[in-house]
Amino acid sequence: MVAREYHYRWEWKLASTPAQLWPLVADTNRFNKDTGLPPLNMDGKPAQALPNARRRLGFSKLGFKVEWEEEPFQWVEPHTFSVVRRYSSGPVKQMRVLAELNESVEGGTLLTYQVWAQPRNVLGLLAIPIQIGVGSARSFAAVFRGYDRDVAAQSSPRKLPESKVQLSVGGRQRLERLRTALESEGAPSGLLDRLIDVVEREDDLEVSRLRSYALADAWGAD
Repeated sequence: MVAREYHYRWEWKLASTPAQLWPLVADTNRFNKDTGLPPLNMDGKPAQALPNARRRLGFSKLGFKVEWEEEPFQWVEPHTFSVVRRYSSGPVKQMRVLAELNESVEGGTLLTYQVWAQPRNVLGLLAIPIQIGVGSARSFAAVFRGYDRDVAAQSSPRKLPESKVQLSVGGRQRLERLRTALESEGAPSGLLDRLIDVVEREDDLEVSRLRSYALADAWGAD
């Protein structure tokens, strides 16, 4: 029986305030994607809802299938969030995560990120120090510092990726038909150009949750 629990604590001094960083740091779907975690699903199906706001999630990577039950996140915006995950498969038995964003005396944010991971078996004893202790430490640092740069870049218009995404079969035709329909309803051509550009260039995660009022605010439009 493997009883040991690993504990990792990392700190990063960032220039942005907790309120500025919170929408990025607390967006766990985006964070998972940015740190290289595969899409969360159960054999191609979306997350399964369980009683008391729990969820059953999973992913496959390098031939390993990992599944877990996730407790509801605990949030105190814009300062802290935490979650507990209990694994039903894979080398990890349980994991707890706590993120804290505190205002620094010198200005900016002191971001503290902690992980407690209990291995399920001998493989977990080997995998956790490598995957979390080394791999996560590097990827988390790169992502959080990238978010800090993203906040600073918001002083100028956000740039879309240079290359366009690969649309599905018939996607181009559907996009053009929608453009024509919106034009016939009097939508300004300039805003249509920007909207089409977002659909063509942003990744699936961003496009799937576009918010019309947020876009209008960002573009100075009604």
